Amino acid sequence: MKLITREGKLFNKIHIFDLLFLMLIIVVILGAISKFSGKNIINLTTNTENVMVEFTVETYPFQEDYFASIEVGDKLAEDKKYINGTVTNIQIIDNMLALPDNNGQMVTESDPFKKKALVTSRVEMSYKDPVYKMGKEEMVVGNVFFFTTEKVKLSSVIVDFKIVK
Repeated sequence: MKLITREGKLFNKIHIFDLLFLMLIIVVILGAISKFSGKNIINLTTNTENVMVEFTVETYPFQEDYFASIEVGDKLAEDKKYINGTVTNIQIIDNMLALPDNNGQMVTESDPFKKKALVTSRVEMSYKDPVYKMGKEEMVVGNVFFFTTEKVKLSSVIVDFKIVK
């Protein structure tokens, strides 16, 4: 018994091109499942719940004019879509610099050109043990976060995170 016969049949049962076609269909189906489940097939089988969370981000230093475009009540966004969340508080703080003085001593002073902002937002996130996600981003204190509203997108770091009941 030959592996492939003259007619192109594998084990004298199925044509080799039919087998390749079936393998191609299986790869396409697995690719579609991977794409729609966020590259994690477990997403299709586990349940997520939505929780209301309040988090605070500290932006990187920018000129103070940038922060004028953030207003209380702005909707949060990601990938050109609005997320169920709003900005609840904005506080502009000094950007502190540590520089040596003429005597070689380290002195901390506020930066005259750049400021930081503490922006607090309340948003509904998906929770799947142990991960909180807002859109595609995992929310963990200390992570870099691109704070995006309908008007502005700023690089920031998550400094506070609490569940609101």
